[in-house]
Amino acid sequence: MFNRPDLQVSAEALRLLKSKFHCAAIQSPKGRMVRYKRLLVTADDMRAFGLAVNDSYSCVPTLVVPGTSIPFEETQEYLAWLIDQGYPVAYIEHPIGGLLDTAIHPKLERPLVLEHFLDCLRDQGPEKIKKVTGLFQSYAAFDVIRLIAKDPQKYKNIMPVFFLDNPAGFNGDINILVHIFRWQFMHLGSGLIKQVFSKFWGGAYPIPRGDAARGDYRKRELHDLWAWWKNTLKNPVRGGIRELWDICHYRAEEDMQKIQKAGYEVSVFKHSGDRILPLLETLKYAQKIFAQRLFILDGGHNDLFVQVKNRKAISEAMYI
Repeated sequence: MFNRPDLQVSAEALRLLKSKFHCAAIQSPKGRMVRYKRLLVTADDMRAFGLAVNDSYSCVPTLVVPGTSIPFEETQEYLAWLIDQGYPVAYIEHPIGGLLDTAIHPKLERPLVLEHFLDCLRDQGPEKIKKVTGLFQSYAAFDVIRLIAKDPQKYKNIMPVFFLDNPAGFNGDINILVHIFRWQFMHLGSGLIKQVFSKFWGGAYPIPRGDAARGDYRKRELHDLWAWWKNTLKNPVRGGIRELWDICHYRAEEDMQKIQKAGYEVSVFKHSGDRILPLLETLKYAQKIFAQRLFILDGGHNDLFVQVKNRKAISEAMYI
């Protein structure tokens, strides 16, 4: 029931991604070695694998950073899809950790990792990378907002444009118990029930009966619900305590306004079916900040990586 769905991308793009995926490390100010994984696929890499390149973006890779508890296995299809569309990509995977791994501090270490990788991308030189377009999903919005708000001018040349997908930090004050309820029961519990019962009954469903894509949608949704829950529980201190506390207490509006005043172009993709960070709450706090740069799509919290139906709409907004 929870098997990973068939990936709807080219084998060449997947092989290229896996060949570039490797470990990196940086020392934190407290002296701890912070290890993470990353990849960079340039236009030259794509041509070497016989893949077409969009010349307008040959030196502008898309930097994709997922939120909490989402490893490369769950994002590789979207990254490969971008490559198949002709776009170079860069990517960061943060460690999930194990049951007894209490050393990971996402609030401190995730912005540090982003800073390290952006510096590495800038060091590639303008002949390979002129700038990057950032795409930060869910909790990863905190990484880029915290980093740039600390020194707004430092990354304006390398990443003047970035997008936030279902970002945390724009929902007002969130009670921890309410957020746990939304994640465990509204997202996981009701999502699981909805997908199982939709096989036998109709009701509210994004793909109508008789559509060949309905079965694939259900399979993808079920796999995401299982994988996200499983990966979060691998390290409850990181995913269930520290990141949860951070999501419920950090308000990003003030820092985001500082970033926009510095001249960054920031846009938001918000999915109307997000049961963890509901649409109406996000609109209440984010609509004034992002004005005309807020795109509302159907779908759920992780649909950027899970489902295929909105990828064209997202790419049309990003690659104008």
